[in-house]
Amino acid sequence: MRLVTECIFCGRTDLSREHVWPTWSHQFIPKSPLGRHITKLIATSAKNPRISGERYSKERFGDVKTVKLKVVCKKHCNSGWMSRLETTAKPILIPLLIGSRIFLNKYEQEILATWIAMKMMICEFSNPDEIVTRPIERALLMGRRLPPDNMGIWIAHYHGPSWNNAYLRQACTLGWAEAGKAPTPLNNSLAKNTQSQTLGIGELVVQSITTYVPGLEFQTPTIFPGAVKPIWPYKQNFMWPPGPILSDAAVGILATALDRLTARLPWHPGPERTS
Repeated sequence: MRLVTECIFCGRTDLSREHVWPTWSHQFIPKSPLGRHITKLIATSAKNPRISGERYSKERFGDVKTVKLKVVCKKHCNSGWMSRLETTAKPILIPLLIGSRIFLNKYEQEILATWIAMKMMICEFSNPDEIVTRPIERALLMGRRLPPDNMGIWIAHYHGPSWNNAYLRQACTLGWAEAGKAPTPLNNSLAKNTQSQTLGIGELVVQSITTYVPGLEFQTPTIFPGAVKPIWPYKQNFMWPPGPILSDAAVGILATALDRLTARLPWHPGPERTS
């Protein structure tokens, strides 16, 4: 596994091993009944993007609250702009984690979406060998305090035992082609260019999809009417929680949507990956 030696946001080298989930959030994250957690990545094959499977899975001792990653610098990022963003997001996040009522306007949705994007970028580095986001997107998030334009973020209200402290990431390679022609991979590469990240924390479920395929957009799922709310890009103000509540089965369907999509798409062999 590739070793991270520079901050993923600013490039500084004073890295510190920090909790992915801040201490204040621990009271809202249910404990794992087994006293351990599983880190898992599902990715398509390098040779055939239609073939997907479990690329990485490792069981670790300790609850999800104990997860630490050494990928951000201590002073400029972790104790600087990231800390300030978390302070601003905290009063918006807490009602979502416990299912309390809150009105989410454009400003609050942007703060929430930025915090989610920051956490998703950090979680992505639990496996640095299959990174999809690029340094420029992470630098822009740090600079403008908004998620990347190529990322979509949705939230949903959830009740159940399986997704209240869970994370799943799926990565794949997609490309466009005219009918009857072979697709041309971006930059003539089979590197992963699209990913789905699903995060469950307390009563909040977050779905994030990032893609570098020009013109490719992912819409709000219609199979859960009113339950899954887009917050980035901003669409409209809304009251939380929404009426519908997602179950474990529903979140599982949402979390694996990208995998089902890629399984249905036609595939054509691309260039051989060079080492």
